[in-house]
This record gives sequence, structure tokens and C-alpha cells, in this order.
Amino acid sequence: MKIIYPVNKRFAIQRAHDVLVIKTCHALASAGHEVTLIMGKTCSVEKLLSHYGLKPVQNLKIVQLPILRKKSGFGVSWHFIFNFFCLKAIKDILKKENPDFLYLSELKMAQFLLKKKSEIDMPFVYEVHGLYSSYPLGENYPRANEKEGNVFNGVNGIITTTEGIKNIIRATYGIKKEIQVVPLAADSAFPLGEKTSGKFKIYYIGQLYYEQGVDFLLNAALKLENAEFHVIGGKPDEVSGFKDKARNNKLGDKIFFHGFIKPSRIDQTVKDADCFVIPSRSTGKMGYVAHTKSYEYLRYGKPIISFDLPSIREVLSNGYNAVLVAKNDPEALADGIKKIMTDRSLYDRLSQNALKTLKGHTWEMRAERLEKVFNYILETRKNGNVCK
Repeated sequence: MKIIYPVNKRFAIQRAHDVLVIKTCHALASAGHEVTLIMGKTCSVEKLLSHYGLKPVQNLKIVQLPILRKKSGFGVSWHFIFNFFCLKAIKDILKKENPDFLYLSELKMAQFLLKKKSEIDMPFVYEVHGLYSSYPLGENYPRANEKEGNVFNGVNGIITTTEGIKNIIRATYGIKKEIQVVPLAADSAFPLGEKTSGKFKIYYIGQLYYEQGVDFLLNAALKLENAEFHVIGGKPDEVSGFKDKARNNKLGDKIFFHGFIKPSRIDQTVKDADCFVIPSRSTGKMGYVAHTKSYEYLRYGKPIISFDLPSIREVLSNGYNAVLVAKNDPEALADGIKKIMTDRSLYDRLSQNALKTLKGHTWEMRAERLEKVFNYILETRKNGNVCK
């Protein structure tokens, strides 16, 4: 199967989306599919793959194009610059090969290429990681966005990463065509060893923006003895701000902010972790989007403590592979951590089941699930019933 995946970004941008895209492409290529990833020009392919802890694979071709991140002096937007070269690159591939799919995961890129669909003779598949619609105050579902709805109606296949997103698309946009759920994934198991002494160490890996709820960790730290928090990720100004808050609350010896660490170095950084936390707020998209960390934490074979959100429950189960606590409640979060600090049988059970859960969420498994979806779309198109 031949797949083209255009992404209007430079990679190594310290976001979960670029990790998902490049590891999905790498997994599909490793499974024998020919994948062309089109992205903004950044660095050598070898250096790029090394950043993510990946090795070159024969079937993965990375095409890097000019990209601009601000308005030019001629009033031309950076979207236009990349899109122009991207369309040309796709047409050049079409002249030489017969690709099976155009695989998309960005709304603006999908909007642009759908306008050129008559020039691109292959199915369009759109993987939805989040919705661009806004939530009316007090409502459970977002208000429909016309541009997003046009994309859902225009593509041949829709993939979501959670059942929650799928259900919202159905309820908000009334989409009748098949929507396939393909969960996120994580690297192979990297079980952490047992510690014999020292403080109980709680790790968080991810962004530091408001919805991620990292401020709840400061409140939880005030309630825990003989424990320390380690936070990995965030922009320099965010890290600096949280360090100031920690000092102001006299938490300098209980919570440590490490800033961004490239994916290939995460495993060694967390090797002394006793557990991992997901303190995401229940506001806006956080209740339905897939949380990358809920998959990545599994591979370490340690307990996970998280606020109880619908999207979290799609991969984590209270008492089986995680402790799920009342949402937006730092005291409940602290109590959840105390449970695994004091109950060794619970600690061991959660650890073992985390590794069991991981077996169903490897990148190889994600590639297999995507292959099934692609084959379904190809078969439907062959029969003249293009996923309506």
C-alpha cells in the first residue's frame, strides 16, 4: 500500500502531534507499506529520526519543503508557501507512482487539498485528533463549525482516536459515513526496576498549558509527605512560571520542573519513577481527546493516577491498570497517590496490568488497525460506494 501524509509543520516541535505522525508513518513503513511523509524543512532525516528514537526504515520517505511561519513582505501567508510546494510534490508523485491514499490530520491542510481533489485521484482519509468547534457555555457538545463539517463530508474516510470524538462528530455534524476508531499507541515495554530507598517519585510528562492541570500537582504536593513530583515538558516561560509558583509555596524540595526533554531521552530520565500522573482538567476538549500520556505511561509498568475523564476510561480502568479519582480535585489526586504508596498489592497489580494493556496498544498494533481501515475504504471505493 502506498500512502502520502502531508503535514504543514516543521517537526521536532515539542508537541504530541508530531510524535504521533512520525511514529505512525514509521510503523506503517515497518509493516511493509510505502509511506511518503511531506513536512516543513527542518534538519537531516537521520537527525530527525534520532530525535524521536527511531531508526531509518526503507519504506519511509521524508520529503521536506519550504515553510514560512509568518506573513511575508508580499502579504503571502506561510500556509500558501507550504501548500503550493506540497501540491506540486503530490502531483509529482502521482506522475511517477500510483499511491493508494492521501492521509491527513490537519484541518487547514485537508481544506486546501479538498479544493484540489479533482487533480488528486486517490481517496482522502482524515484522522481527527481534536475538534476545532467551540463549546457553547454549559453544553456538552461543541457548536458545529462549517469548515470542519465540509472536511468531514468531503473526505472518503474518517478516523478518530477515541470513541468520544466519534460520538461528538455524529451528534454535532450528523455525519452518516463510517467513522473508524484507531487508538493511539506507545513504544515497546520499558519496565522500570524496583527502588529500595528514597522518596516516592511521581512523574508527569506533557505540556504545561492550563487544561493539562499541572497546577493541581502543586496543590497535591502540599498534602503528601516523603514524596516528590517531577514534571517533564513545557515551554521555557511556562517552566519558569511554575518554578516561581513552587518557590512561593515553599515546594522547592518537593516538585521539580525539568523542561522539554527530547523523546529519545525520556526513558532514562524517568528511570527512578514510582508512578505517573494525569491531572488534566475536564474542561473543553480534554474529556474527549486521546491523552498521549495515558498510553506512553503504560510501557513503564508503574501505577498511573488520573482524574476520571471519559477519554481516559477508554484505555485506563480504575483498580485494574490505574487509580481514577474525582476530576479537578487535587486532594483526590493526593489521596489516589497515597493509596499506591501504602497498598503494595494494589501497586503490584496496577503495574502488571499496565504492561498487559500495553500489548494491545503498540505502534505495530496501530499500523495493523490502520491497514484494516485503509483496506475497507479501498474495497468500498472499488465497489463504487465511496464511504458515503
